[in-house]
Formats: sequence, structure tokens, C-alpha cells
Amino acid sequence: MLMQNEIPGMGRRLAGLIVDLLMLLLAHVPISLALREMTPSPVVVLVLDYCILLVYSTVFLSRRGQTPGKVMTSLRVISADGGAVTQQQAFIRALVKWTPVLGGVVLQALIAPPDLHPRQAAPGADPGELGPQVALVEVIQLGIWLALILITRRHPDRQAPHDRVAATLVMRLP
Repeated sequence: MLMQNEIPGMGRRLAGLIVDLLMLLLAHVPISLALREMTPSPVVVLVLDYCILLVYSTVFLSRRGQTPGKVMTSLRVISADGGAVTQQQAFIRALVKWTPVLGGVVLQALIAPPDLHPRQAAPGADPGELGPQVALVEVIQLGIWLALILITRRHPDRQAPHDRVAATLVMRLP
């Protein structure tokens, strides 16, 4: 159990997440462009993006207990017993954290009509027009995000579900 001054607020955690996502986006652009030349399937690109995200989180958390976003916001991930995060804990944490997010995106890419994908669009097709199944997946994803935020806010240590499964805690550094 963390002391009250060690429990990070949701804003600090969100800021760290945004920094990490920006860093991943910077790495994503050249990799994604190269992958799109090798494969026309947007699903393959998304799955590879997911793998990169898992490796990023696992490597940084298992080595330092901090991703670059957590360093910038003075946060650290520790094991629930107070020790360093193991590689297994870091991988499980990343897997549980990112699967609901990217799983929905991959599902959207799978169920979207082929003419809505930019590289496979027919002339005159409107890529802004999504099918009702894709819209339903987006609503479900939003509901999952809101539920995860509420679950995290209600826990005394603000422990997110992925932290509970991996037996880790996020703490604010002095």
C-alpha cells in the first residue's frame, strides 16, 4: 500500500501516457510507411504496431520501472511487494493495458468494408463513411475506456486493472 503522497493523480498518469504515445507515434510513422509498402493489409500493420507497443512498454518497465513518459512526469512502476518490476510483470501489464485499445482497432480494420481502407479504396468511394459495425465497436471501446478510468479512480491506491493483474503499483516520485 502506498502512502498518500506517493499516489499519482489521474492527470499525471494521463500526461505520461500522452508523452509515451507521442514517442511511439514518432517511431510509428517511418515504420508504418515501410510496412505499408510491404503489405497492403492494414490489419498486419496494426498487429505489428501492437507488438511494437508491447515491446516498448515491456523493455522500459522491466529495465528502469519507467517509460520515457513516466520519467517526464516523475512516475515509476514498482512491484506490489515494493521491489523492481520483473520482465514477466512488465509484459503482462502491457498486454492487459493495451489489448482492449488495440484489439478494438484491429477489430475495426477487420470488419470495415475493403473500399474504406485508403490503399484499397475504389475511385469515388467516401472513406469517411463507416459501416454501423465499425461505429458500434467505437462506442464499445469508449465504454471500456470510461469503465477502466472509473475502476482506477475507485481503488484506494488508484491501481488500474492492468496493475492489479500484473501485481504492480504506479507511484509518484518525490
